[in-house]
Amino acid sequence: MRLLTLVLGLLWLLLGWWMHSTYMDCCDANLGTASAATTVDNSTPLDEELTVIAQKATGPILYDYQSNKAILGDEWEEYKTSVLSGMKGDDKMEITGYYTSDEKAPDGFNNMGEARADEARKALGVNNENAILKGVVSDAKVNKTDKFKGVDFKVIGGKAVSVEETIDDKTIIRFPYNSTNKLSDSAVEDYLDKVAVRVKKSGEKIVLTGHTDSQGREDYNMTLGKKRANIIKNYLTSKGVPSSQITTMSKGESSPIASNSSDAGRAQNRRTELQIIK
Repeated sequence: MRLLTLVLGLLWLLLGWWMHSTYMDCCDANLGTASAATTVDNSTPLDEELTVIAQKATGPILYDYQSNKAILGDEWEEYKTSVLSGMKGDDKMEITGYYTSDEKAPDGFNNMGEARADEARKALGVNNENAILKGVVSDAKVNKTDKFKGVDFKVIGGKAVSVEETIDDKTIIRFPYNSTNKLSDSAVEDYLDKVAVRVKKSGEKIVLTGHTDSQGREDYNMTLGKKRANIIKNYLTSKGVPSSQITTMSKGESSPIASNSSDAGRAQNRRTELQIIK
């Protein structure tokens, strides 16, 4: 009886050892398989994500967030030729730069979008006189984590400025959209040359009032109107008219002479009025 008990006990121990060994081998094999599967599964979406990111940063001209530096791609020269092919005669190149409200404007510019447009102008090789620069706030157009297009181009027909004398002793000098370009129109310059000769001799005063259309912020348009008036003042003083004889002011968008609901009406409102006070 004692011998039988010892034999049964020994068999029980052997059975327990065998079951434990089998369980550990099984679990180790399963763990190894699971680990390998995890490694393989994670590699595919990571590669796909990197491919998508690389595809975003393509194009002939790109920008980085918080920067106005133009990054030109290999296809830039071909794209540049295509853009410039639409310009003829007195046409202007309107360049719209996009920016977000939290981007700081570089020195000399009203906003980052305008600065990006100016860099694009330089890359195109277009003179200031033949360019219309715009800055437009757009979160949809700016990528804060990757390079983005940043600018659009559009050819605008017609001369940059024009001059029109009115019956109430005022002369209207018109400007293109968002522009404070230096004068480059011979008719305007010829007229201002005559004004300079007259007031230097007579001592009469000149009042220059800048106006804008209704597009853009009201405070920005007040500043833009003053800049347009100062463009005329600077030309007159370069011709010898004392600065003390010239007063400049701005009415921004507050005094339209045509409807701002159409392109033609807005073009009429973008002006500087010159009045000679006897």
